[in-house]
Amino acid sequence: MSAIFTESTRGKRQLCYLGYRFSLKRKNQNGSEYWICVKCQTTATSYLHLSVFVREDHTHLPDETDKEVPNSERKTSTIDEIIGKLKDLLDCHSQDAQTKTAEEVQKHSLTKNNLIEAQEKLSVLQHTIEFQCEQMNVQQQTITKLGDQIGSQQQTIGEQGEQIRSQQQTIGEQGEQMRSQQQTIVEQGEQIRSQQQTIAEQGEQIRSQQQTIGEQEKRLNLQNDKLEYICQKLTDFEKTKKFTDYANYWKALVVVVISVVMMTVIHRYLKL
Repeated sequence: MSAIFTESTRGKRQLCYLGYRFSLKRKNQNGSEYWICVKCQTTATSYLHLSVFVREDHTHLPDETDKEVPNSERKTSTIDEIIGKLKDLLDCHSQDAQTKTAEEVQKHSLTKNNLIEAQEKLSVLQHTIEFQCEQMNVQQQTITKLGDQIGSQQQTIGEQGEQIRSQQQTIGEQGEQMRSQQQTIVEQGEQIRSQQQTIAEQGEQIRSQQQTIGEQEKRLNLQNDKLEYICQKLTDFEKTKKFTDYANYWKALVVVVISVVMMTVIHRYLKL
């Protein structure tokens, strides 16, 4: 069906359809528009300027408003020609119904039935388009939610990436610290081995000194044995000679002991 969308002298949107003029009542969110006849209460619905569905029959003839439609806005098509013929038939029927033949009446009825059937098909198509639009809106909302979720996940992944890079940097610093500690441990190990070697050398020196002291003790024991031997000899000499003067005897004994001790000390000093 041919529909013309125009504006009134006051700037209001209007619809010219089948010779009738409608004014815009409201516009729905799904793109459909609700119209009402300017002369009666007949309503019509259009969708995206593609289809028009009239819900009721008009109570007046179309020529009452068709004259107000500018010729420049009319569309020339086969459907317009059919509408013009229907208008002529309706005019003739209103002026002189008896002059119409049965063939013209039947043709008019058939054309009207075709128009009603086409309007019903357009109504079904309109409801189908509205349903698809609602589904598209739901899908668009779902896609928007998914986009928000993906954006949130990307932000979370970015934050996790920052945390991983920070952890990697921390691990690298800890690795450097561990390598530095290992190097310090190696140096301390070298120092410990050096100290152990020094201790071993000192142990060798101590063992050498202990061996020297043992030899000196043996010499001292030998000298003590010699001293005891001298004392024994002196005792025997005393018994043999029977000194009468004990004072001289003790003096001589003290001199001998002191001499032996001095010899021993001098001998040990020379050995050291």
